[in-house]
Amino acid sequence: MANKRKHYDVIVAWANGAEVEAHATGSGIWVNCPNPAFLEYMQYRIKQRTFTERAWYPVTLKTGLKVVAQYTKGTFVMLLPDCGAVCWMDPSDIPTVGEEVTAASWGEVCK
Repeated sequence: MANKRKHYDVIVAWANGAEVEAHATGSGIWVNCPNPAFLEYMQYRIKQRTFTERAWYPVTLKTGLKVVAQYTKGTFVMLLPDCGAVCWMDPSDIPTVGEEVTAASWGEVCK
């Protein structure tokens, strides 16, 4: 598609269940927007997800590799299973991050 609509990526994410925020002109803050109109003159974004410091999350990398990673100091730290390398990644570089791993869910996540 050569000429995507201005808010195309946010519209697609919203259609797939993502929460959307709109920029409140004048106040400079982002507000929850459950029913966005996607007006051309407005700014919209996918709601930023927050992560618990030092918690573990199941992640799926762009390669399709599934690992468990710890969130620390604004980044995910993971041990790659095939080569044993330690890798740090920004959350925005990871396409899929699951819910926080709890003591009860470790067994299911690590299958």
